[in-house]
Amino acid sequence: MRFMSTFQDSGEKSSTYLQRLQVALGNAVRRGGVPAQDGDKHLLRQFCRGCWDNALLADLHLEQKKQNPPSFAELLKLLRTEEGRQEAKVMRMKQHLGTTKQKAASHVQTLCNCGETQAESDASSIHELRKQVADLKTQLTSLMKKKETASPNQEKVKVKEKQKPDHATTETNLPSHRSATSKPKPWYCFRCGEDGHIVATCESDANPALVAAKRKELRQRQQLWETQNTSPFLLN
Repeated sequence: MRFMSTFQDSGEKSSTYLQRLQVALGNAVRRGGVPAQDGDKHLLRQFCRGCWDNALLADLHLEQKKQNPPSFAELLKLLRTEEGRQEAKVMRMKQHLGTTKQKAASHVQTLCNCGETQAESDASSIHELRKQVADLKTQLTSLMKKKETASPNQEKVKVKEKQKPDHATTETNLPSHRSATSKPKPWYCFRCGEDGHIVATCESDANPALVAAKRKELRQRQQLWETQNTSPFLLN
């Protein structure tokens, strides 16, 4: 039976579904499928079966009215009244939520303005720090230039000292560099007997004979120096 397979469509109002169901019921009554005196009972039963709005059925207590069903006109009036009440509630909800949304947007705008102010403050701080760093670099460069200008000779002396050979210190012990007022000191290598270096830097073979000859010459010079520099008052 087509009446028993008539259900509420998606997005269809309950009152519209009831009217469509009433048309199907009239066709069923004319064909003899449903007794005319039981039309309201079958209409309410199929409406409760095919309506998907359970909240509406519960609010109007339609399940409890199956034994004493209202007429089509009464049921339609109940449905339209309830639909009107729900639509008014939805309108109030939209208005309330719309106002709340505007307030929230205003609050967000305020936060954004604060954020922009904070960003400007941070940018100003960063600019100030960069300026201070640039000033420090300028001062440091100026100090370095002054230092280089004030002591060029010192740098040259340091370079010469680094380039000076190790055996240069031993050359002062040679006879040509000795002061006449100081006692003669060894000017030769104690290993090979050659002049100009010491044992620590000697790379030659040992030469005891030459070392002995240089040691003898050293003693003779020291004795001569002692003779020349001894006070005559001490001898008396």
